[in-house]
Order: sequence, then structure tokens, then C-alpha cells
Amino acid sequence: MKFKILLVATLILFISSFMIMGTTYAQEDFNLRGGVTYTTLSDDDVQEGLDRGFGFYVGGEYPLTDFLKGIVQHERYYFSQTFTYNGITAVKINLNAIVGLLSLDLMDEEEISFALMGGPGYYFGKISAEEEGTTLSWNLKPSFGFKFGAGIDYPMQENLSFNASGFYRMLETTIADMDDLEDGDFSGLEISGGLIYNF
Repeated sequence: MKFKILLVATLILFISSFMIMGTTYAQEDFNLRGGVTYTTLSDDDVQEGLDRGFGFYVGGEYPLTDFLKGIVQHERYYFSQTFTYNGITAVKINLNAIVGLLSLDLMDEEEISFALMGGPGYYFGKISAEEEGTTLSWNLKPSFGFKFGAGIDYPMQENLSFNASGFYRMLETTIADMDDLEDGDFSGLEISGGLIYNF
């Protein structure tokens, strides 16, 4: 219950920031961002080797004030493991998200900037398994989650910067149309690296 209250409060804050500050403040152009991510799954029931994966993200950011930016991005993660268990030889998890983040700059020097970030995400995806030559597939129930962390930006050229960030993702979901199952813990660490291009 506390998690849902925190999620709703953060979403309201995020939308309010865009509506209030975004309409009264304009400093820089829109920035395009993208990169790759290494991530983990915290659920103890996940098969060893399936509890880590890679992905990518792409999105944009826009300054709201001198020290606050709004970020919206699409994220996708892949988890895959080959093993033999009760006729199942491989399992894959594809996890997608549309995430909104607020980025608060704590240090903005000429060479490097450091920011705290956090916000809600809408997650959906699919689990598939190979069983005796047949592919079985289940959709994950679309769910809201939350992530928080920090990142640094380092300028490489006039319009191009390198970005590195670390997050902790809070997410619980289960297979759609299987309400008798307990929610699985899809929370985990995320370590990302990529580029930011200023138009």
C-alpha cells in the first residue's frame, strides 16, 4: 500500500513539474539519449543464470529549471538461460518499460555533472520457454514500478556527452490471466552507459 502511494505521489509530481515549470521556463533544446544497460532480477525463485541480463534504452530529456530535467524513455531488457528441467530447455524473459524520470542536478561543473534521478515506469513483457521442441509463451501483466538512482554526464564534444547511471528498480508483476499466482519480484539493479545528443 505504501509503495502504491509513493508511486502515485511521484507520478503527480512528475506531471505537475512538466505542466508548471515546463510552460514557464525554456533554457535549452531537447536532448536525445540512448545506450545499453546491464540489469539483475532480485527474485530468489528465478533460475540461476536467468537473474541477469542486458538491454537498451532510448528517449529524450528537457530542462525544466536550471537544476531540474524531465526524462521520458523506452527501456527493454532481455533475460535468457538454457538448461534442462522437466522437459524445458530454455527460458527467455523480455521486459519493456515506458519510464518517466526527474533529474535533479547536484553538481553542474563545466566538465562533469552529477544528478539524482527517480520516477515511475509502466512495465510489460513476455516469458517464453522451449519444451520438447515447442515454444510456450505467456504475457506478463502490465504493471507500474518505480526506479531511483544517480548519474553523471561528461561532455565529449559540443553537442555530445557520455552518460553513466545506476538505478534500483522496484517492480512486482505476474503472468497475465493467472491471478492465482503470487507476484514475482522483478526488482533489480541497473547499470547503464550511453550518449546524450543536444539538438
